[in-house]
Amino acid sequence: RFDQLTADAVYLIRLHFAEVYFREPGRRIFNVAINGDVVMPEVDMVALAGGRHKALVREFRVKADPAGQITINFSRVRDNASCGGIELRADAQH
Repeated sequence: RFDQLTADAVYLIRLHFAEVYFREPGRRIFNVAINGDVVMPEVDMVALAGGRHKALVREFRVKADPAGQITINFSRVRDNASCGGIELRADAQH
């Protein structure tokens, strides 16, 4: 959870992924939700990126809630969720 943000301001979130363990699709599957909305259902990094050790970045423009928070949840479908990095930036384009 990111706290102390400007309430109702729009932020850019970049999620960085790469499967570094499994070689075959279907071995690690997870969901990603931001502020309660599923933004990436049933993520399978080997299938999405086209193989193991291939980086993938997904961007989302998200509004902070009235308390100035943005919450990111990773939920397990098969094996544990994995994320290599999270960026949070003020959205200059909004």
